[in-house]
Amino acid sequence: MKQKQNNSASKCPFLNGTLNQKTTEAKTDLSSDNSKTECPYTQDIEKTATIIDPLNFDWIARNAIKLGIFEHRDQPVTRPKGSKTPLPDRPLDIPYPNGPMVIERREEDVPVDTMKDVRRNIILVTQLLMPNDSVNAYFEQQLKKNEDPDSPQLQKAISDIYGGWKDYGYKTTPNVESFDFDSPDRKVANRNLYTPEELKETNKFAIKNPETVLSIALFRSIMQQYLAEAIQAFKNINEPDLMSSQDIEDLEKYAGQWATNNFNRELMPALAMIYKNKGETELDQEDFAKAFGFIKDNGAFDNHVKVSKHVAGDKKARVNEFHCPAMFKLNNLLSDGTLLFQAYEVTREAVAQGHLSEHIRTIRSKVSNP
Repeated sequence: MKQKQNNSASKCPFLNGTLNQKTTEAKTDLSSDNSKTECPYTQDIEKTATIIDPLNFDWIARNAIKLGIFEHRDQPVTRPKGSKTPLPDRPLDIPYPNGPMVIERREEDVPVDTMKDVRRNIILVTQLLMPNDSVNAYFEQQLKKNEDPDSPQLQKAISDIYGGWKDYGYKTTPNVESFDFDSPDRKVANRNLYTPEELKETNKFAIKNPETVLSIALFRSIMQQYLAEAIQAFKNINEPDLMSSQDIEDLEKYAGQWATNNFNRELMPALAMIYKNKGETELDQEDFAKAFGFIKDNGAFDNHVKVSKHVAGDKKARVNEFHCPAMFKLNNLLSDGTLLFQAYEVTREAVAQGHLSEHIRTIRSKVSNP
């Protein structure tokens, strides 16, 4: 069994049970609007060292270990009375059971502090594993690598489309006129951004422009490739006193959260609306930036869940405001539209050269036969 060293001078201050003033301010900031798109820990992490080679995954892994990615808190988390849900005790304790479905389906409370701890953990691990310079350099490298961007990760991303865009069983839709992109009533807090008409139009758009679907899948696949290389760097260190097999397994579980189809599901309808509203002319970089801004500003990354009296541990009804912790990293990568548009251009060129034809057929088949 590995022995944890108490490197309080080097490890991240946010892991300590006793919070200093700076940490307390950052934790409070988690509930602010800025925390949805800005990482409150970035400054402290980036002060620790300068990455001479942004694609040095060994450095990234060792720096993450140094900053305490596997460390337990100095003070354990107290489980709320009657709770069966795993609690976050270290950064890689990212139990998605501490989410909306626990409240809505299992009728089990997720205390606000636990919700914030989970979000804090995901933000911290993301910043340790994915420094901005490293992720940007990796995407640039992969998008210029060769004319055929196919990979097992891209195949997996395409397979996850599973039936096009439909209402997903949502019981509510925004009270807006369909295709009114700028309506002030568009904003939601339950991730139900689109009307049925807009989702139907998205299916038509995907059939006509499958390269757009491919470009989003390509973004997701490159992210998975990056995380696979980062995790392999941890495995290569192979020092049992620094990490356990469970630590590696937890890293892989974290990476799996970036493989979901949610981003594709939310972004494609926004692109379809833009395409329709501009007279079905070719998409450009500004359109991708506008689409990302649309889903960010209107609630695609927010989910406010009512906790009833009989579920709440203190028997007081409240609303838990879940904000996607990946938002700050996605905002760093995608807000100006450059990266997504580059992926779009790469996929269009690959298709023009005769590559990815099987993926094109798969997309059209899945969307035509949901």
